[in-house]
Amino acid sequence: MEISTNDQDDFSKPSRLIAPPPPTPGALRISTLNHVQRYRQLFPYRNQYTPLQVHNDELTSEKRANQMRFQLIQRALLNDLRGLLEASKTLEQRLKSERTTKWLSHSAIALGTQVIISKLIPSFLDFLSWSRRSMDEFSQRTTGNIQRLPLNPYFEGMLHFLQWFAYPIAFFHISRHEKRISDISILGDGLEDISWQVEQSKELPHDKITCLSDAKWDGIPWHLLEDS
Repeated sequence: MEISTNDQDDFSKPSRLIAPPPPTPGALRISTLNHVQRYRQLFPYRNQYTPLQVHNDELTSEKRANQMRFQLIQRALLNDLRGLLEASKTLEQRLKSERTTKWLSHSAIALGTQVIISKLIPSFLDFLSWSRRSMDEFSQRTTGNIQRLPLNPYFEGMLHFLQWFAYPIAFFHISRHEKRISDISILGDGLEDISWQVEQSKELPHDKITCLSDAKWDGIPWHLLEDS
C-alpha cells in the first residue's frame, strides 16, 4: 500500500498537544488522601538537617533517597491542596453570591402561596356551604326529609392551617443553603491548616484530615462547579 504525498506531509507535521482537562475536586481529594498516606509513611525521613549537613557521610544513600521521596511527596501534596483550596473558594463564592436570591425567592414563594391559599379558602368554604344547601333541597324534594351532611369541626381549621405549609419548605431550602456555605467554609479552613502543616514539614495526625472524610465531603455540592 502506497502512502500519498499529502499523507506523508500530514505525518511530517508536528502534532499539537491537547492539554488535559483540569482534575475534578473528587479526583484531587483521592490524590490528596494517597499523598497524605505516603507523607505519613516517609515522615520519619524528613530532612531534619541544615543544608550544610545534608551531604554528611553519616547519612546513608537510603536515607538520602527517602528524604528526596519525602520532598517529592510534600510538593505533590501541596499542589493537590492548592487545587482543592482554589475549588473550595470558587464554590464558596458562588454559594454566597446566590444567598440573596435564595432568601428572596423562597420567601416570596412562601408569602405568595399563603396569600393565594388564604384567598381561595373562603371561596372553597362557600362552595361547600352551597353544595350542602343544594343537597338538602334535593333531599327535601325527593324524600321530604333533610339529611344534613356532617362537617368535621376540624376541617375548616385544617384549611386555614394549610396556607402556612410553604413556610417550612422555604425554611428548609434556605437553611440547607446556609449549611452548604458553612460546610465549604469549614473545609477551606481545614485545607489551609493542612497546607501549613505540610509546608512546615509537620506531622499530620488523623484529626487534621477529618475535613476530607466521606461524611463531610458528601455534604458539599461539588456538582455545581461541574455544571458551571
